[in-house]
Amino acid sequence: MTSFGQQVKQDQLQDIQRATGNDEYIIICYDRHYLGASQEEISTLLDMDIPSIQPELIPFDPSQQLKSLSRNDSVNNVTQRAELFLDLFAGFNAHSQELMDVIAHHAQLARTMVEEQKAQRMALNVAFENLDMHYLLTQQNFEAFQESADREHDKQITLLKNIDTDANILRTIRIHPELAHFGTSSNTKNRLCLIDFVDMEQLDRSREDASKICQLIEATMQQLRPVVSELKMHQQDLQRQIDDEHDLQSLDTKLVDILETKNKAQFIRDKIKRDIIRIHQRMSPWLHTPLSSFLADLSLDDVSRVSRIDSPSMDTPLTSTRTHPGRQPSFSSTSMGNPKEIFEAIYRLAVIHAEEYLSKLADYETTVRQALLHLVTVKRQSIHSFLKSMNVISHLQSDIMHSQQVLNASKKELAEFQAKHETSQLEATRHILFGYGALLIEIVRRKEFSRILKENAHAITDVLGDFKEKEDHRREYFRHDISNALPFKIPVLNKAAPQCEISASSVEESIPQIAHEDIIGNSQGNWFQITLTACFCAF
Repeated sequence: MTSFGQQVKQDQLQDIQRATGNDEYIIICYDRHYLGASQEEISTLLDMDIPSIQPELIPFDPSQQLKSLSRNDSVNNVTQRAELFLDLFAGFNAHSQELMDVIAHHAQLARTMVEEQKAQRMALNVAFENLDMHYLLTQQNFEAFQESADREHDKQITLLKNIDTDANILRTIRIHPELAHFGTSSNTKNRLCLIDFVDMEQLDRSREDASKICQLIEATMQQLRPVVSELKMHQQDLQRQIDDEHDLQSLDTKLVDILETKNKAQFIRDKIKRDIIRIHQRMSPWLHTPLSSFLADLSLDDVSRVSRIDSPSMDTPLTSTRTHPGRQPSFSSTSMGNPKEIFEAIYRLAVIHAEEYLSKLADYETTVRQALLHLVTVKRQSIHSFLKSMNVISHLQSDIMHSQQVLNASKKELAEFQAKHETSQLEATRHILFGYGALLIEIVRRKEFSRILKENAHAITDVLGDFKEKEDHRREYFRHDISNALPFKIPVLNKAAPQCEISASSVEESIPQIAHEDIIGNSQGNWFQITLTACFCAF
């Protein structure tokens, strides 16, 4: 999967590998083998994945080294005395280097383990993001199916509940005799009741199919509704569990502490190297050994780092016997000085190394080791938690896939049912009832319209006839009394008044002779009268 939680298919790998710039993706591969691995396999995996810690160093007591040097105070030979001090500081140097190597190695292990746990958390987040995408898609599909399925379920349940009542009513309603003469012979011949127009076998098949689809919808809803709800709850619980068990902030804090401790240890280690270089600078004339032979034992990086910390000056004052407590003695390489004073100063420096520097380095090594052991424990727990969380994600993905399969199968059956019963026989039965009532009402309404049209046509003709007669009288008066008094004539004013003819032609007299009384008289049962009233109001 990509870091965005999108699953990568086999045919997409080449395009992703060739992608550059903004099209590049981080690809995370998951080994499903460990999802069903045994406890023994998981233990083997943990043993292989957990890094090994350096064994504890052999105990080193610098105070014993100092006592050994003190027992040799009687050595008066300067060269032998110098060699004893050099051997002492060589032991300090070797032990401090061992401590520093262990600290550095453990610090690198800590960094690696923290980075691995971050990558592990990212892989877990990616898997969770993929789970969330699948869940949201399933939830949306389920809600869409639930809306359409509930609507269809309610519709079919209502039809099934009323189909027997509708059929019984159709059996009681006889076809009006007048209608037999106007319908086509294939539709009305030998059919006396409305029920005769219903294909009972097809009705039974429709009833059975409707009953099955209702049972399917109920079973699907009963199965998927709690599953979808529980999937959301389990997903939220898993998110909280991941947040609780994978605290990356505390890991970063622990790593910062380890690196800071390493830097402190490195600072002390550099001070030890600086002091040893200065001691060799001071004693090399007594030993007749060039300084370069000693510096060759140190790497160039170490020497440069030491020089940056405190570059020893070749012109520093001679050793002062009056050193302040806790202050490091200083040496001069320009003058041999009094050997006794120099050895006393070096001895005080050896005490500082033994009691302060090496002690702090040992404490730092113990601190880093304990912190690393804590990170190892956390990493082991993190791997356990990762495998457990991935198992939960895998099970939830399986539940989502199964739910989606059930949902798709139910959607397919519902679509097939709706396509097959686009004109439902259950609905047609009820439509016949209302259609027949509407037919009777339509016939009566049209007859009533024709009657009103005829009556009003005669009445309007009488009114307009009276109006024209009055107009004729007014025009006659104008021609005889007014027109003769005028000095000129307007012939057009002598025309007769126009007349209007109203005819109720094309009146529908050929429709079935069914009156309002016939409907009431032929409606067996109060329910049908109510139905007719409802149809009448609708029209």
